[in-house]
Amino acid sequence: MADSFYKPYADVLTELFYPQRCVGCERRASDVLCRGCFEALPAYRASLLSEMRRAYGS
Repeated sequence: MADSFYKPYADVLTELFYPQRCVGCERRASDVLCRGCFEALPAYRASLLSEMRRAYGS
């Protein structure tokens, strides 16, 4: 009984403080990025990191 009483409040607070929106396109998503935005990211290459370190002197 008590759980059903607090459920609407918990749902509103969860949506307010933990919104499930993609940071790329603002659509609803269960993670930080939706699948479409995640797949649109460029492919990671291990050599890219070493190239960047050489270029920026790190």
